[in-house]
Amino acid sequence: MENNSKLAIFDLDSITYIVAYKFRNKKAKHLVERATRKFIQEILTNIEATDYIGFYINKDKEAKPNFRYAISDTYKANRPPTPDFIIEWRPTIMEVYDSMGFLPVEGIESDDAVSITADKYRMQYSEVYIVTSDKDLRQIESTIFYNLNNHSIELIDRFAAKKHLVYQALMGDSADNIPGLPGIGKGKAATMLEEAESICDLYKILITEYKKYSELKLKLIRSKIRKEKEEEFKTQIDELITAHIPGLELNKAQMNRQIDILLDEYIKEEYAADFAIAAWRDYLKQQYRLVKLLVAEEAPLFDFNIPIPLKTELQDPAETLQKFIATDSSATQATDATVTEDKAVAEEKTTTTTNIKPSSKGDVDKILSLF
Repeated sequence: MENNSKLAIFDLDSITYIVAYKFRNKKAKHLVERATRKFIQEILTNIEATDYIGFYINKDKEAKPNFRYAISDTYKANRPPTPDFIIEWRPTIMEVYDSMGFLPVEGIESDDAVSITADKYRMQYSEVYIVTSDKDLRQIESTIFYNLNNHSIELIDRFAAKKHLVYQALMGDSADNIPGLPGIGKGKAATMLEEAESICDLYKILITEYKKYSELKLKLIRSKIRKEKEEEFKTQIDELITAHIPGLELNKAQMNRQIDILLDEYIKEEYAADFAIAAWRDYLKQQYRLVKLLVAEEAPLFDFNIPIPLKTELQDPAETLQKFIATDSSATQATDATVTEDKAVAEEKTTTTTNIKPSSKGDVDKILSLF
């Protein structure tokens, strides 16, 4: 680790929305380019970054879809159409990203790429900043969360990161159409986790709640189907006995056990989705994979790689600043009449950050094996 070395990792999809929204009623391409560079450069200067990198989703039609669509066909199904201002300004903003050395990703979210990079390189820097407006990136431990919405910072230690992940797994994420457990919203999820003192406590709460929901779900399914199918099942059992064991008579308890066997088989076949929920471990695994960001060891599964040595891949803010100054200077000379408007519309004010050291990871907590 280098003394006072700071890495800034950008979730550029957040910045795309912020910049495009500010220029939703404008038509000046050069102002969008300048505002994008200036916005990023001010953040780099503000946190005194020694290196930076960032990711945005490759929107080409040929790009691989997010792997989460294979986990759930309803993932992000509730998303409204992409706003016109994003469609209009995304290509221009992407050009700026490319000129600054940022990277497109496919098959995963830009959030995943940020998480993978932080996980892979956090020990090489005294501070790692996650620059985003996306709450999901609070899952990344031993980092500093730089909130683009208000330019505040928040230290994320290991417990805080796992707590946010469990919080998301309990309540789901309506923005991505990921259902949480029924009856558990923001307030209840937060209250449930208040008394947790360790990561093991967090996972115990998560597993307990999924078990309770699954048991209730299965109980309701069984009760409904048993009422509808009990006589039909009794007839099937009687026919089997007549065909294979003539003269056998079952008492009430024995008959009920046989009905239960046929009932489970019927539910598995006819109510597969509901039965999967009733099988709490499988359902929890699905939900967990939907809300959890990827980490470094999972990167090879998605052809994601940032080659070492790090310095040759990450960008030097000093060099970028010089390029920006040169570009900005020529743009200013050519557009003196629009500079005032540009400053009023596009400049962002940032608060002064303090030097916060991430806490060490410490011993690995022994948590329950979920998968």
